[in-house]
Amino acid sequence: MRSNTSILFRALIMGTAVGLSYTTANAVLPDDRWVALRVHETPNDPESALVFVVWLELTAMDSDGDDVGWDIITAKFIQPGTPDTTWTDNSPYVDTADGLWWIEHADHEAPLDSEFVLPPWLAGTATADDPLDDDLDYDFAGVTYTAPSPPGEPPYANTGALDYSFTLTLEQTPMEEGEDEPVDIPDNPGEPG
Repeated sequence: MRSNTSILFRALIMGTAVGLSYTTANAVLPDDRWVALRVHETPNDPESALVFVVWLELTAMDSDGDDVGWDIITAKFIQPGTPDTTWTDNSPYVDTADGLWWIEHADHEAPLDSEFVLPPWLAGTATADDPLDDDLDYDFAGVTYTAPSPPGEPPYANTGALDYSFTLTLEQTPMEEGEDEPVDIPDNPGEPG
């Protein structure tokens, strides 16, 4: 026969567990956002021309404390030119266990652009926005950026690093590729134009 203390203790534990899951499920998630990853012609030179910009449209789907699970809704690729060449993948494959990009934020309700420097591996084919252009096969992943030895500094205010390959579907040779290349992640990039 159970004592009243045991029943009260179990009820208290169950009530606490329900309260914790209720709090986590109803945590305020950050607003949707766009993140830009800018590849320069000379990766360590912020004054060199942009050769590729990857835009990722994100929506927060889950949180666990200050960790936020972001769904990458759209990947947009821009090769600057006159005019720009653009491609879009409206449901990119994200190679993580749950398909989300998990990021630990200092404040999950107010994420900083500097916290989006290590994207997960994404690979697929983006459709050309102009039907006269070839589609784009892409393959990229964030890697940990290693700053140059002192007195060297990162080239950008928010510096990430990527392994990447961007290839037109009818071509054999990548248009752009790199390993451990620094990329610029601008603050408040807005939305792709």
